[in-house]
Amino acid sequence: MAAHEASSADDLFGDDGLVARPVLTPAPLPGPLSYLAPADLAPGTLVAAPLGGRTVVGVVWDEADDAPAAPAKLKPIHGRVD
Repeated sequence: MAAHEASSADDLFGDDGLVARPVLTPAPLPGPLSYLAPADLAPGTLVAAPLGGRTVVGVVWDEADDAPAAPAKLKPIHGRVD
């Protein structure tokens, strides 16, 4: 698994801006988790995302079941998975 690395979300995504995006992870949860990601990240894109103390591969989902948490509480994805 290769993910694009960056020192911060701003470095990774440039000036595109970040929005809350649902990401389905391998965690045994009833639905996707919300992360900060570029607005133009298409559903179905594989991403590396923080989960607990590790990084997991997830997929950007079409829609979240619930309203996302406040953006200040969300973590940014680490990048796209090639």
